[in-house]
Amino acid sequence: LVRGDDGAAICTFRLRVPRRFKDAGGSMREDVCEINVEVRGHTAETVATYLRKGRGVLVHGRLVQESKPSDAYHVSGDAVKFLFDVRPAPAVRAK
Repeated sequence: LVRGDDGAAICTFRLRVPRRFKDAGGSMREDVCEINVEVRGHTAETVATYLRKGRGVLVHGRLVQESKPSDAYHVSGDAVKFLFDVRPAPAVRAK
């Protein structure tokens, strides 16, 4: 969680979306797509408090191109729905 120039909270996280499929030989394979997500304001503070690695979420937002010309994109999230019982996760200590 960081603060922008205007003081608003900004939280970024990476969403991993797995895809399981059978290849041409019939073997099960898995491919993972990683998507960077940025949320702001109260949503950013809530995400920073409750979200931890491995916890599922649904993100509602828009796809934004990083810079032109580029193939890099991120999601500017408007809302995040937690797919787990929302209780504060234990603080993570820096090593």
